[in-house]
Amino acid sequence: MKKNLLTGIKLSHTASGAFASRLAPLLIPMLTVLLAPMTAQASGGDDDMYNRFTPENFVAPQELPRYAAGTLGIVGDQYWRVYLFMAYRSLRNMPIGATAPEALGVVDWRTALLQDRMYSHDGVEPWLAARQPYADSVITTANLDPWRAVGAKDSFQSYLNCPKDAFDNATQTLEARKKLDTGSWLKLWVKNQDAVFSQCAGTAGTALTPVPATAPAWLKTDYAYQNAAALFYQQNFTAARKQFQTIAEDGKSPWQRIAPYLAARSLIRQAELGETAGSSAYTNNLQTARMELRVIATKYAPAQSMLARLEARLNPEQRLIELGKKLSTTSFTPVSSQTAQDLADYLSLLDRFEAPDSALLTKLDPMTRWILAMQQQAASDKPQAGGKTSAEDNKRNAAAAEAYLQAQARWQKDKNPEWLIAALSSAPLGKAGPDLIKAADSLPPDSTAYQSARYYATRHELAQKQNDVVWRVASPEIKGSDKARPSSVNLWRSLALPVAPKRNDFIAALWRHPVDQEQTYAKNYAVEASKNAAAKPDDANAAAEAEAAQRRWMEVSSDGLDNDGYAMLNGALPLSEWLVLAQDGSTPKVWKTRLAESIWMRGLVLGDYASVDQISPAVAQGKKTTAGLWQRYQQAHGPAEKESAALMIWANSPELQPEVAAWQDFGDWCARPASAPATAFYLNSDEQQRARKEAAQIAKAGGGVNYFGDKLLRYAKQNPADADVPKALYFLVQRTRGACSSNAKRVSKAAFQLLKSQHPNDPWAQKAKYWY
Repeated sequence: MKKNLLTGIKLSHTASGAFASRLAPLLIPMLTVLLAPMTAQASGGDDDMYNRFTPENFVAPQELPRYAAGTLGIVGDQYWRVYLFMAYRSLRNMPIGATAPEALGVVDWRTALLQDRMYSHDGVEPWLAARQPYADSVITTANLDPWRAVGAKDSFQSYLNCPKDAFDNATQTLEARKKLDTGSWLKLWVKNQDAVFSQCAGTAGTALTPVPATAPAWLKTDYAYQNAAALFYQQNFTAARKQFQTIAEDGKSPWQRIAPYLAARSLIRQAELGETAGSSAYTNNLQTARMELRVIATKYAPAQSMLARLEARLNPEQRLIELGKKLSTTSFTPVSSQTAQDLADYLSLLDRFEAPDSALLTKLDPMTRWILAMQQQAASDKPQAGGKTSAEDNKRNAAAAEAYLQAQARWQKDKNPEWLIAALSSAPLGKAGPDLIKAADSLPPDSTAYQSARYYATRHELAQKQNDVVWRVASPEIKGSDKARPSSVNLWRSLALPVAPKRNDFIAALWRHPVDQEQTYAKNYAVEASKNAAAKPDDANAAAEAEAAQRRWMEVSSDGLDNDGYAMLNGALPLSEWLVLAQDGSTPKVWKTRLAESIWMRGLVLGDYASVDQISPAVAQGKKTTAGLWQRYQQAHGPAEKESAALMIWANSPELQPEVAAWQDFGDWCARPASAPATAFYLNSDEQQRARKEAAQIAKAGGGVNYFGDKLLRYAKQNPADADVPKALYFLVQRTRGACSSNAKRVSKAAFQLLKSQHPNDPWAQKAKYWY
């Protein structure tokens, strides 16, 4: 676990969200011992899963430049704070600009990190390459670890002891010293710098080699600095501070200017690692460091930056107020290191005041109050077991209710559009006042606030079952445009889908375009799964996993279904509508295959062999390993022959599922838990009733092994001469591994025993080693 030395916050996803901000780089020759950056939670969930069509907590990298430049689209009510900060600036007609996010480092994988060189150690390899010609030994990245455990009593947490700048500046200093010497003195310098970096990991480091009296002056002053650095990395901060103070008094040392700064830094690091936060010793160290930094701040810029960060630690409320006012208007063109630092500190301080008391709230600037109001989300209104809501949910609901009242009051007072958005997004669903809805309606379409305000207003109208109004507002938006953010178009489609008045309208709202495709991960997974399957030609599970991974790769680069689409298909559409979708020209190619497979399986469970026969040629296409079984089905006559052929196909085809889901499960399908039934508005009442009846029948089947397992066992017992039975029994056993069906264990054992007793010499029986 990585530890943040300034705040003591562990650098990981936390209960309230992903950590979000870090400091801008400050270069220091040879040794970088800056105070470790503050982290700022971005206030999202810490689940690594995310919606690739409408990311709940972040703006997709592809959309971020336009978002930062003022094309907000719909501002998510669960966005992390750094994105809400950008939104506020745009809503106040002061966008930070398209290039600012990259300059700030808001580009990391879905965590909204404000990155900096402090938390990067990619300077290690250049340093190792630069030192090698003058070194007596070879050092690799494997045995130079820049991270160190916090202490003997806290070995689980670690911090970046030797950051990138330390290695960069060692490399730069080496280049400068090469101009003074390339012989034994330079080799001694390299040897001692190796000894400095051997302290990084906190294990048994190498001692520095004393410099002889005959050494040149530059080597002696560098040695003093290297020794102080080694002590610092050893966590011997008292001794390091004394040596830096001595260097500060040496007018001949090239390190004199930086030494007072590093002496103060030693005090800060001692406080963070050696004292309890808030204790008198902790506070005294920070206050002493602040006093020393003030002396040199006018002459040394990093000291000035450090002072600002110390103020955030010693006077957090005051600093939060100052930064909020400053950042709401400061220029981000270009992004200065101080501005980046201010934003990092601001976001971190917000983590400490997620629920400020009323006294502090009245002192906060409008931007900070707006960000906090936007983040107050009500908990689910569904009670827990026993009919009670938890204390935590009650607290969240109370905070959300208070945020709504405050946002509404601010909008009534100022009529500023950002507060209209906050009021609409925080109001209990379906309970926004008519004045708020009317205000959203009256915004011009080119207003920066239009998309957000109109979307949240329409969401309330949907909850009020004003279907015609919802469709009238949403239908133009679902078409998209060059000016619209794709994620916003997808959100509009989610509102339009349940109220679409015609089938074509429904289909137009159903398919979503991915805004964060995760193609690299999916592609790599597909490649590795294929290699694994090739190495295990007899492993059915490996083959199934490879096929699933290949499909996933295709899906993430294609338009697809969001969660509401899955719910609609599985619970609100009769099989006849599935068939229409599978043949519709707008259905993505990969989904034509998935829909056809689910229609085939769904028809089997429903006993609708007319639909099964109709879709069979499409499903059979491209099925190489089961081509003979599909031919058997197509040549079958009568229900009995068709069922037996279908059982063989099911056993050999784990990709066949009667329902669609975000991740296709290649194995036993599981019964979906009961949920509120979805309704497709464009269907008539008879079609809606048929859809609900079919969904209930699928759910009642209870999973693949539950529904087909005993049927296959009966057929196998009665037809031992069927050449397809041994393989089917083998795969039936495999299907029970990890199956969620209630009868999986019994079916697994019965299939294994039947295979062994009825077909003892068959290769598939000999291959079967276990039942599950």
